[in-house]
Amino acid sequence: MSRSTTFFAALIAVMAVAFASNPDEKSFKKYIESKLKSDGRSWFERKAAAQIASVLYQRKDFKFFSVIDIAEDNTRYVGLFSLWLPFPIDWSQAKNE
Repeated sequence: MSRSTTFFAALIAVMAVAFASNPDEKSFKKYIESKLKSDGRSWFERKAAAQIASVLYQRKDFKFFSVIDIAEDNTRYVGLFSLWLPFPIDWSQAKNE
């Protein structure tokens, strides 16, 4: 097998896994609940916040990954390989912190 064939086979495999493991809104709700639990929030606060987040913010599905922006937190959540990763929406503010 040539190097280019191996590279494209690996690329297709990674893309297939990314497509199959693209997280949905339900997984985002679970992620928010677990994040609030680690912050010491009560069961009611976790359920209410996760429910509000899932209603107010729509997931942008790019098939291989998903994006949810939460302006109140200035945070963009990127869902990739069944994980949700938080990033600042405005990187200039992240540098100043």
